[in-house]
Amino acid sequence: MSDGLEDAGSSAGCGKTLVERLEETDRQLLELLQRRAGLSLSPGEAENLPESAGRVAELWNSVPGPLPEEHFRSIYREILSSARSLRAPRRAAFSDTHEGLYGDFAHIAARDLLGASAAYRPEENPTAVFRAVASGEADIGIVPAENSMEGAAPRITELFLTHDLSIKAELYCRLGYCLLSGEQALSSVHSLFAHPRSLARCWTSLQKRLPGIRIVPVENHTEAVNWAEGTERAGALTPHAPPHDTAVLFPLPLLEQGFENESGGRARFFVIGASGPARPGADKSTLLFTTGNKAEDLSRVLHCFAGLDADIAVTASRALPEDPAQRAYLVDIAADLAQPRCAGVADRAAARCRTFKILGSYTAGNACFNPHPAPFAG
Repeated sequence: MSDGLEDAGSSAGCGKTLVERLEETDRQLLELLQRRAGLSLSPGEAENLPESAGRVAELWNSVPGPLPEEHFRSIYREILSSARSLRAPRRAAFSDTHEGLYGDFAHIAARDLLGASAAYRPEENPTAVFRAVASGEADIGIVPAENSMEGAAPRITELFLTHDLSIKAELYCRLGYCLLSGEQALSSVHSLFAHPRSLARCWTSLQKRLPGIRIVPVENHTEAVNWAEGTERAGALTPHAPPHDTAVLFPLPLLEQGFENESGGRARFFVIGASGPARPGADKSTLLFTTGNKAEDLSRVLHCFAGLDADIAVTASRALPEDPAQRAYLVDIAADLAQPRCAGVADRAAARCRTFKILGSYTAGNACFNPHPAPFAG
């Protein structure tokens, strides 16, 4: 077989039916996929990690055609997911802060990053995710960092203080909700099963679109779907997953979407793992440091980064229980602090802190499945 695929509509395909040309192209595609799978198993081969968003866009732009970019991203995600699993499936522990386990936003973000071939492990809370990764029971973890409606995730700073783990990547997931049901019309749904936090985030929208509907709170999204599936004229309220994942996550079909109260709301997640060097292309770093709890103490530390001309955001902070006069801060800086040119800046900041650690340098993330997931650094 030649390195280039034969154009199904070219003169070389004359004399063959459309079905024959499609079958031939499918065989060529499979040959190329098998060849790539073999390359991913080569000694020292590291290409079985997710590609950067820029690299995926470069690949898509290099071969013009009718395939939409979002479709290519979904296909390529699964090619990479399969390549990783040939060596060993990536074991990913995940947990959101308040919602049910399977099918929550952390799960959706994890699947959008790692594809269907990873081994997913739901945990009761972020603390359990940190423990699973620290003990080696999971290769990576996906934990909530903050969301646009509720701020920083509870205890995230404390967990980084008590575990020697680093941030490998960040993910953003739109806080969208949908209604799953076996009914054909929204007006036919008389009962709605949902997690209390989902109900709170969608209450105004539900009252407008489903006035008078019977609400049944449940403990998690899986339970909501199971009850709705076995109840006449019922539906389940769940986080809105990408179209290619909805049928995989839950057996009920999608009936309606867009039930969230606040449009544009999104959640941020950290991908955590064992400490290690940052990969090239990082443009964002997250710091964890402790210093005095007065405003001037924080200002003295942040002033050290003024010369970088980079955006700075204090993501979370909390007083230290053992010393209320000290406070821990989680801070984002739009710069790769792992670069040698930033070493002096970080050292000056560290000298003004009780403790100081660069949790990770990574590529700034984008909204999951719209337009694309963030690149993952290992």
